[in-house]
Amino acid sequence: MDSINKTHVDNILLQGQTGEAIKMLLALYQANSPTEYDNIVLQSARWHGLQRDRQSGVISFDNAQMMTAQINSVLRHFASKIERDWTAEYDLQSIPQTPSPTPVKPEPEPEPEPIAKKKVILCLSANPTNSDRLATDIEIREIKDSVRNSKGRDNFEVIYESAITIKAFRRAVLDNEPHIIHFSGHGTAEGEIILHNNANKGQKVSVQALADFFELISDVAPLECVILNACYSEVQAKAIAKSVDYVMGMNNAVPDKVAIGFAHTVYQVLANGRDYETAYKFARNNIAMEGHSGQDLPILIKRESI
Repeated sequence: MDSINKTHVDNILLQGQTGEAIKMLLALYQANSPTEYDNIVLQSARWHGLQRDRQSGVISFDNAQMMTAQINSVLRHFASKIERDWTAEYDLQSIPQTPSPTPVKPEPEPEPEPIAKKKVILCLSANPTNSDRLATDIEIREIKDSVRNSKGRDNFEVIYESAITIKAFRRAVLDNEPHIIHFSGHGTAEGEIILHNNANKGQKVSVQALADFFELISDVAPLECVILNACYSEVQAKAIAKSVDYVMGMNNAVPDKVAIGFAHTVYQVLANGRDYETAYKFARNNIAMEGHSGQDLPILIKRESI
């Protein structure tokens, strides 16, 4: 047999072992304060009656919990009255061990699904005052409408800047990091494109300068495709394709109606989930379907590495 004291009772009560706490209190009070022993016997009787009622189902779980709490409150009161020098014989080995609760590893919170990044279509137009007027505003409107009315509209963002200068061209590309650059404007027979200068007149950009620019951009933007919807842009397209996967251009002068229909169809097909080659083929076919000549005007150049 072992010797128990107040500490043993307190620990057992903390573990919630009401029945074992009653046994210890009975032993301690019988050995050290027989006059109050009957009070512990009364709590023991309440406890055992409660257990019988629980087993027979005559008391609800909530009521049983409430009565257990009341009994434990009385037991703590009698435990607080135990003197420091009180001891009693008790078989500590008979106490059932309450296993320590196994720590529950919290379920990891599910990682939020990554938000799919939209493909940015950067539309840039140039129509200097000293050049023939182009319907660039209609062309850009058609591009926006084709994307807006397609099932993949949420996967694309169309950004438009007009009267583009060299500085504005560079800023727009660096700021927006586009996947597609669409240029609508004039091209020369020598293979240059024409932007605006500070006086709103034409500013020619050479083939090599433009090719070097796109080589630099390919390192800082997720650029996949460049579309030069301008006259005589085949030369530029071939040069740009050295650093961009897909480039579309025109191999001769192109009428407004052909350019507009070509642009609308390309983006309609892309926004419905098709690839660049498929979009190009549909756009060429659209020229014939609308009854225009010039189905052979558009060209598609792929980078050699793809």
